[in-house]
Amino acid sequence: MQAIVLLSALAFATDPVVHGEGDAGAALQAVSTAMNVPADSLASEPLETLLTKTPLFLEGGGSITQCTASPVSNRTIEQKVEEAAGALVYQEFERGHQLLDEASDDLACLDELLQFDLLPQLHLLRGGLYFLDGHESDASTSFERALTLNGNLSWDEALPKKAKPIFEAAKGKMEEVELVVWPTDAYLLDGRLRVSRTTPGQHVLQHPHGQTWVLDVPDGPKATLVIPSLFTDKKTLEPTDMGTTSFLAATVGEGRLAYMVHKRTIWRGTTGRTDWEKERLRLPVLNLLGRHALAYGSVAALSGGVATAVLYGQTKSFADLASSTTTATHDDTEAEWATKAKQFKTVRWVPIGGTAVALVGGILMLQSPIKVAPLTQGRGIAVTVRTR
Repeated sequence: MQAIVLLSALAFATDPVVHGEGDAGAALQAVSTAMNVPADSLASEPLETLLTKTPLFLEGGGSITQCTASPVSNRTIEQKVEEAAGALVYQEFERGHQLLDEASDDLACLDELLQFDLLPQLHLLRGGLYFLDGHESDASTSFERALTLNGNLSWDEALPKKAKPIFEAAKGKMEEVELVVWPTDAYLLDGRLRVSRTTPGQHVLQHPHGQTWVLDVPDGPKATLVIPSLFTDKKTLEPTDMGTTSFLAATVGEGRLAYMVHKRTIWRGTTGRTDWEKERLRLPVLNLLGRHALAYGSVAALSGGVATAVLYGQTKSFADLASSTTTATHDDTEAEWATKAKQFKTVRWVPIGGTAVALVGGILMLQSPIKVAPLTQGRGIAVTVRTR
């Protein structure tokens, strides 16, 4: 991924330039030239390293749990739920809660896609245990979560009959939360593909790459989950994406004034917001002229070489004709060929000189840092963050 991010933070003596592929020195020089800042005030850091070491986060509160134990299968969790159901029947309520807690902890360690009906059954059984404990409010919440995950969930006759009215009242009662996941690749929430609306509480998020996380989604109209490590799959990062600006906010601080250079455009905005202003990037005049000179110079070198070869051949041909024994007896013809040979001999220096200038100019342009600046290639970004 071609990308450059220039982050300015008070904690650094130098501004770190986080870059993707390419030479770090060239990236620093390119940012220095384009942003008009001293190169020695910048420091290099790979973008992929920054993305990888920044953990995923859930905006708006809540929590995220990742596996810290050995991988488990759906069957392992299912067995614990079945044992908890048996504990409820035998009125071993404490053991039932313990088994469900273990099953919940195992969710983050799933090494396969979550079985669709497993989590609703866990919440349903939890609701029955809460009711038997005398916690009807908690029982109602568990029933609501179970029904949100599976609207066609049927009542389990093994549960206390007096809890059934609470279950029926929970239908359609649960508060909805809009869940936005960045990057917006294919993902599964609670075993369902790309769910955009969910409920507060525990949910299982899985990515096709094999990662599994357990989310505790907070109350509220909207929650945004950002997974920085998955941004390495993207070719570009757009500041108007909520995920990108949230990532920058988590990295350099919320509400920071920022400048992003992307595809020859300067973006100006605030981290954590998407209403970034855009204007065209104006490169220094010499760099702009140099890039055009390199392009036109290369064409001139090629065409000049061809023209030189053609004129050299014509000049030699006229010279041969002028000195030919067959034309030497014709004074007028001899003089004409000699004159043409002299003219072409003079003219041929024009493409020869143009070719030489173009080649020298091309060599000099190859030394220009603008050649390797990702800022001019339309494949990356650069961000500079300053205090207000």
